[in-house]
Amino acid sequence: LNRELVPFSALRADLGEAVPQREVLVALESLRRRMLIERGPDRPTFALQPVILEFLTDQLVEAVSQEIMNGQPNVLHRHALVQATAKEYVRHSQEQLIGQSLLEQLRMMGGADGAQERLLELLEGWRGQAERAQGYGPGNAVNLLRLLRGDLRGLDLSGLAIRQAYLAEVEAQDTSMAGAQFSEVALPESFIYPMSVALSADGQFLAAGASTGDLTLWNVPGR
Repeated sequence: LNRELVPFSALRADLGEAVPQREVLVALESLRRRMLIERGPDRPTFALQPVILEFLTDQLVEAVSQEIMNGQPNVLHRHALVQATAKEYVRHSQEQLIGQSLLEQLRMMGGADGAQERLLELLEGWRGQAERAQGYGPGNAVNLLRLLRGDLRGLDLSGLAIRQAYLAEVEAQDTSMAGAQFSEVALPESFIYPMSVALSADGQFLAAGASTGDLTLWNVPGR
């Protein structure tokens, strides 16, 4: 998933407290001796050798596509396939080599409509569950839907715990986010939301005050 040298501290954070630090160190040294990973020159950072990275990316895409089609997410739940908070060139690489490759596999299995249907079914299954139970699943599904559709318009994202989703420069009109939790996401620089709304006494005008201090006035249709 990481397309560049990763600090040891970041690896520890990704693996979680369930894996003791000593085991991580032993595993890294074993991989380094077999020349499967390389270490940074100045500090303890690590990356897969390019040929190993390419091989494992293919394996990852195959495994996750099967998970989505079978409706039994595992890797999809435990890892962020596209890291919204990563450097831009890293995220673009993940989108192209993992996200788009995964969508290509899903299209081959069930077409574009089938791929979208499977992803929406997964979101429905996660909705309302505890944040820990949802993991990275909703964020991964949202990123894949964004890459598949080109937008997120009209989706129901309510009640979801969305992590590592890239939402900047993405159209999301008429999308419900009621009760959704967001963490480690990339949002538009100006995320404007209404603080208050009021309807005129004659019902002809609707006014909304935004978080930026702007006031917007609409003429209500049919009045």
